Amino acid sequence: MYVDAAKLEDEVRNHLIRFGFDLIDFQVGRAAQTTVYRAFIDRLDESPLKLADCEKITNPLKLFMTSIGAFDDRCVLEVSSPGLDRVLKRDKDFARFVGSKVRVRFREEMAKRTVIGSLAGFTGENLTISGIENGGGDSLDVSREGLIEVRLVSEV
Repeated sequence: MYVDAAKLEDEVRNHLIRFGFDLIDFQVGRAAQTTVYRAFIDRLDESPLKLADCEKITNPLKLFMTSIGAFDDRCVLEVSSPGLDRVLKRDKDFARFVGSKVRVRFREEMAKRTVIGSLAGFTGENLTISGIENGGGDSLDVSREGLIEVRLVSEV
């Protein structure tokens, strides 16, 4: 079964909205002869996500994915919270977590680099990271084009 992961992610996101959930991250993987889908969700109202929420949405999401030909008996669906170290991808995510501590992995010229600091702001082209803990000065603008991954850093 061939699946266009980006298209499927958009369809799953739109489906979850009808149930009051937001898709934070979506992963498609393989394990032996099984396709593994991982959906990391949050509530649209930003109230805390509960285990019951994940349980409540799993079967409707399986049925939806089956109806569009992306899920069969060789597939597994895992639905969970994005966790304390959630991935930030969209403007909505960046806006919600401005001022939060983040780990930013990005490409800089021919190398990969990781910095930890505070998400000070963002534009369509850049993220501004301040208070960098692992060298690199007080503030750094990172091109969104070169981003590999941005995650919250748990401060529990």
